[in-house]
Amino acid sequence: MIRKARHFLPMFTKRWRSLLPGGLQAWRAGFETMATWDLDRETPMERVRILDPRPSVATVNQTLANARKLLPALATVPVQARWAGYIDSTPDGVPVIDNDIGIAGLTLAAGLSGHGFGIGPGVGHLVADLVLARAPITETAQYQLARFEHSQWGSVSKF
Repeated sequence: MIRKARHFLPMFTKRWRSLLPGGLQAWRAGFETMATWDLDRETPMERVRILDPRPSVATVNQTLANARKLLPALATVPVQARWAGYIDSTPDGVPVIDNDIGIAGLTLAAGLSGHGFGIGPGVGHLVADLVLARAPITETAQYQLARFEHSQWGSVSKF
């Protein structure tokens, strides 16, 4: 986490007031080490697939209060469940959708948390275009992994 922190600092400094620290499950699992894993064996990420943080009751209550101000019909609707989860994100908050990442035959679509539900159908169409070597539905430069090679976030290595 520390090794890649510099890539996320520009976005963090803009959004720090709305961020909450997560648990240490990933840290303890060793995801951020310089180690490599055999692809035919279970990786640390596979051993800890589901990170299940406790939701913040205060945050849920504040969100519900805000929603009830905007939509008064929610005033009597009870909370049925609370959930919290980890998100994947890129340093600039824009997903990576790219089939030129250094591994032939692999198309990467990641970093969609926070807006993936809304753009999912378009992403699916774009990924299908890339996989099938069709003319893409939209420009792709803004989604390419290589955009980080010459950005304020420094370079990122291809796989």
